[in-house]
Amino acid sequence: MTVEYAEMQGYPRGKWLDGHFDGLRRLKVAWGSDAVTMLEALEGTAWPYASGPNACTPWQATIKPFPNCRQQGSGSLASYEFALVDVFYTTRGPVWNTSLGYRVQETTSSYTRVGKISPKDGSTNRLYWDNAGANPIHRDDAPMGEWHGMAYKLTFSGLTSAPSGAWDYIKYVNSNVVTSYTLDRSFAPETLLYKGASIQANYAWGKLTRYGVTYSFLYWPPGHNRVFRPGYGHVDAYYREGGSSVIYKTYDSAPFFIVE
Repeated sequence: MTVEYAEMQGYPRGKWLDGHFDGLRRLKVAWGSDAVTMLEALEGTAWPYASGPNACTPWQATIKPFPNCRQQGSGSLASYEFALVDVFYTTRGPVWNTSLGYRVQETTSSYTRVGKISPKDGSTNRLYWDNAGANPIHRDDAPMGEWHGMAYKLTFSGLTSAPSGAWDYIKYVNSNVVTSYTLDRSFAPETLLYKGASIQANYAWGKLTRYGVTYSFLYWPPGHNRVFRPGYGHVDAYYREGGSSVIYKTYDSAPFFIVE
């Protein structure tokens, strides 16, 4: 659904500051639901002028009665013929992803964790550094594994439905290549360990519930099913009891979701 509106004389206005662009449009539209419809149509659209980049999208708006418009009717709620709407655009904050229809933000930080190499079931059976069974690892005298990597967080805001996929695959690693949205980075299989997510549900425009979700991962370049091998100076996989040729998996793998 579309409605008619007009841009006021003297607008738009733009400002460049510290590598960011901020824009302001002042629009005249019929009072009431037409103002709501117009703003819903502008959500996620780009700054429509050559003075600013396409990455500049609407961030907030203010609505007030058009100057010199008399209040109409005698009801308890104010009503006017026209509204004056200021729409603020910016390149700051999370990036609007047009194909998804959501805002996306990615952040990283460093992390370190340590732990012993041992079977998931807690048994006393041996694991091996090789598939011939010549280098056993006993859980009671296993070396401490040490991981230095990056904590990777992926945030989506403005979702129109709850992200059901956030509840799946906690403590799994990725079986597929996962590509970031803004960091120009692809993560190889088994290098991301999913730690869980935080989810927020908020009322939004039109009394619709909008959701935000932040997925948390630990990134370790050699892969989470490989550990540093003491005395050898490099990272190795390790094998199941009996020197089986099957590599032992501390973490199960699954194809990772993005938003579901």
